[in-house]
This record gives sequence, C-alpha cells and structure tokens, in this order.
Amino acid sequence: MDSSRAFDLAEFGGDDGYTAAVIVHPSGDEHLYLVSHKEIRLLCQNMNHGRPAHENVGYLGHYWTNRVWRDTSRRCKRRKKNGGLCENYVSEPGAACRHHRDKT
Repeated sequence: MDSSRAFDLAEFGGDDGYTAAVIVHPSGDEHLYLVSHKEIRLLCQNMNHGRPAHENVGYLGHYWTNRVWRDTSRRCKRRKKNGGLCENYVSEPGAACRHHRDKT
C-alpha cells in the first residue's frame, strides 16, 4: 500500500472504518482499494514490526533472494548462439534485451 496516496474516508465525510488506498502490485500495476482499518491492524499484528519481511531495510534473506532470482518473467529468453536462453533483464515481460532487439 502506498501510504503517501492513502486517505481516510472519515476526512471526507465517509465511513470511519475505511481508507481509500493505492496498492502497487509487484509488476508495477496500480490498483485502487477500500481498505478496512480492522484488517490492516490484524495484518500488522502478524508481521515483524508492523511490516512484512520484504519491506524491511537490509539483507532480504534466502527466501526473498531466491524468489527474485527465480522470477524469469522479466528476462529476455531469446536463444543465444550457444543454444541457451538469454537471461538479461528487460523492462517488461516478453521484451527483448538490447542484444536481441532488431537493429534497424
């Protein structure tokens, strides 16, 4: 949840128990949600210092590091000369890296 773009509905005459918030998906897509304050409190009680492990500063640990490195959706995946797949990162899924783009 992007706290800089979250607004308590009570400030605008709405229900006191909800916040209108922008939720940023790992792909970068943004979604608008109505978030219950009760649900946020319950979620925060189950997290380390009120936030998930991947939001903490510092080393992420093996679980998150492996999860990021195993994600192949943003890799080029074009065939290399040796027959293997290119593992260069790209800006969006399905895009080609700078080495495999058509050169015109």
